[in-house]
Amino acid sequence: MAWVNTTLFDYQGKLRQGPLKLFAWPVLETMADQLNPFGTVVSNINTATSVSLNIEFPSYSNAVVYPSFDKVRCCTSCMILMVS
Repeated sequence: MAWVNTTLFDYQGKLRQGPLKLFAWPVLETMADQLNPFGTVVSNINTATSVSLNIEFPSYSNAVVYPSFDKVRCCTSCMILMVS
């Protein structure tokens, strides 16, 4: 058994697009029945012996950027006003 984690958005707030190869970390026997959602999002550097997982995110013609906190707060406030 092995596990991998990755982020959906990169450090610039852009949605990941295209192919990605992740090298898995081994699962310790003491953790065999647990998921590891808080584990590292860095691939295992031991690529010679680790299992790899190839995934592909959809690609778009433009970058998809996560909105700023202020924009999310503004939209949420407008939605609350519309409901009330």
